Amino acid sequence: MSNYLSKSRVLSFRQCPKRLWLEVHRGGREVFGADAELAFIQGNEVGEQARRHFGGGTLVASQDNLSGALAETTAALKVKPAIPIYEATFAHAGLLVRVDALVPDGARRRLVEVKSAASVKAYHVEDIAIQRWVLERLGVQTSASTLMHVDSDFVYQGNGDYQGLLVEEDRTGEAAALDSAVSDWVAVARRTLEGAEPEVAMGEQCSSPFACPFQSYCERQEGTPEYPVTLLPNRKGKIVSRQLIAAGLHDLRDVPEERLAEYPDLARIQRATATGEPYLDPQAGDELARLPYPRAWLDFESIGFVVPRWPGTKPYQQVPFQWSCYIEATPGNYELAEFLDLSGNDPRRHCAQALARVLTGVQCVIAYNASYEKTRLLELAALFPDLAPKLSRAAGITWDLLSLVRRSYYHRDMRGSWSIKAVLPAVLKTDPYADLPGVRSGGAAQLAYYQATQNRATPERKAELADGLRAYCRVDVWAMIAVASALRGQPPPNLD
Repeated sequence: MSNYLSKSRVLSFRQCPKRLWLEVHRGGREVFGADAELAFIQGNEVGEQARRHFGGGTLVASQDNLSGALAETTAALKVKPAIPIYEATFAHAGLLVRVDALVPDGARRRLVEVKSAASVKAYHVEDIAIQRWVLERLGVQTSASTLMHVDSDFVYQGNGDYQGLLVEEDRTGEAAALDSAVSDWVAVARRTLEGAEPEVAMGEQCSSPFACPFQSYCERQEGTPEYPVTLLPNRKGKIVSRQLIAAGLHDLRDVPEERLAEYPDLARIQRATATGEPYLDPQAGDELARLPYPRAWLDFESIGFVVPRWPGTKPYQQVPFQWSCYIEATPGNYELAEFLDLSGNDPRRHCAQALARVLTGVQCVIAYNASYEKTRLLELAALFPDLAPKLSRAAGITWDLLSLVRRSYYHRDMRGSWSIKAVLPAVLKTDPYADLPGVRSGGAAQLAYYQATQNRATPERKAELADGLRAYCRVDVWAMIAVASALRGQPPPNLD
């Protein structure tokens, strides 16, 4: 395998030549998160559904043995021409591809690439173009090159019936049009690997179409300033940062204030970064003080299956399986309420019942990026009419702490982000998330749910994951309370 240039490596080259070079020559320095593992799991689930869609076929099993996979594929093409071949493996001129499905189509076969996305992206077409390039040169006749992806409007009815979950789009013409381009990509990619490490400045390619796992490596190598101008947030900030870089300004602390005079929000960030003094609007505390009691500080964790698991759900639909809530009956008096369902059954009914009970009588529900919590509440209300009055009322009194923080606070250690995981360490000068056992992010929470609801999860492992999920969700809620306390000039409460 090491002597081959794989399809995925050609796509890495298309994103950034340096990424390709690092994958081959500096492998092991990548930094992958829980999101990458979760995407891998869901991709496998979609692949399994694609095989069910096409029916019985031959799965090339020797994926860890290249010569074996090539031999299996050759034999399947000759001996079983009338059935699909899955993970068919081909190599030409040192370029290796694995085809998700080769489906009989008259006298030829249809090349099918399966994606867990809900629509076709430009790099998906490049993906099938690379595969087609190899097959054409090996004389494997294809009738069409298609992309199979998830239909986000599909509603699972139960009983294992996923007919309609996946749809095919014919992209033969677009893939064929890239044939000569693929030849160029392969040739230049090979020259890249034969040379020294490419010098490529960090930029938009570091996050598009995928987050590059070598970003930390490149940041260290480039000697990126501690506070680069690229920290300026949102579309406006990105435009301004490119203008500053073109003017030779790379460190946000070196940017003259007058350069940002027409952008007050960006100027505020620059000033706090240059001076080291956080910005705090003194009126923020007054706005918080006006919120009525009893208050509920609420945070959800949810799971979005690409292949829906429960009847009545769609691909990617966010289904809450956990929440933590501190009820603040009077100022400074907090009581914890929690919900967590790791049974693997549809958690929505029990989740909604527990929420309706806990939120009865509260006058304000506080959340961070509250549109998320409000949407989950309204979805549950629509699903369960008997609970709708209480849940709809809760959604109507939900208030967004993030909106206030965006307007009222900035510390340079937030580095252009107002996520709770950026704001809390800036406020506390320490990071409580770093001390959590196992689950430290939303992606890790979803991965933990997957692992806990697997049949092979032992009781001990399930209990460990449950403890990690509870600890994480509690910190998310406590983080809101701590940030709100800082906006009022008060220390965070001890809620242990």
